[in-house]
Amino acid sequence: MADVQIRPARPDDRDFILQVLTLFQDEERTMHANRRPGAEVAEMYLAEIERANATHNGTIMIAEHGGAAAGLVACHDDRDDDQTIYDEARDHGYVSDIFVLSDHRGHGVGGALLDAAEAYLAKRGFKRVRLWVLAANRNARAVYEGRGYEPYETIYEKKLATRESQ
Repeated sequence: MADVQIRPARPDDRDFILQVLTLFQDEERTMHANRRPGAEVAEMYLAEIERANATHNGTIMIAEHGGAAAGLVACHDDRDDDQTIYDEARDHGYVSDIFVLSDHRGHGVGGALLDAAEAYLAKRGFKRVRLWVLAANRNARAVYEGRGYEPYETIYEKKLATRESQ
């Protein structure tokens, strides 16, 4: 992991970030049919990340591996709206997005990005961090679980027959 460097995103990273978000979305499309093509949503997706970061003390960080941009992580402050849990358990850091380009996987880039996000959130005073992952993304789930993440909530989905499909 010595050749992995993490740095804050800069304005000149915009094209790289859009490329990563496109690839991220397209990869998720292979796991779930409800995902739109990455090229259709990358700009909107980035605007959503930037909005969340601006309102919730967030950041985007870029990983460089072997001198090339290799991935990114976005994280921010979050608060659970669930009034049924203790108030002190509601605040947490949230990793909204993490993606490593396929050529750089298996070299510690993802772990370095998670370390950087966790350090950023710990400095903000959080004692816990959450992230979201598609159930079908077994590789990412294995990485997260290998780093100590545990499932918190699980959402189930069932497709219902509609009049059109009958």
